[in-house]
Amino acid sequence: MEPLAPEDIPDPPKGGRPPLIVELTDLLNSYSREGESGTPDFILANFLMRSLEAFEAGVNRREAWYGRGPGADNAEGTITDAPA
Repeated sequence: MEPLAPEDIPDPPKGGRPPLIVELTDLLNSYSREGESGTPDFILANFLMRSLEAFEAGVNRREAWYGRGPGADNAEGTITDAPA
């Protein structure tokens, strides 16, 4: 997935909190963290968002494997899309 360009980052909703990716981008910019790698802050924010999504997916798969979360289909903890 391509990172969001600055012009593609969504505007904050009226009266609500801005999307997390916007806050991450602003936070990274305020600390000038892009300087260490030479990577624009919006790309770093996108990387962090995708890392969080991958972690969440891994945790959900683990929980399903052990039969503790969504996707578990029996007491042994197998999941329907587990590799054969």
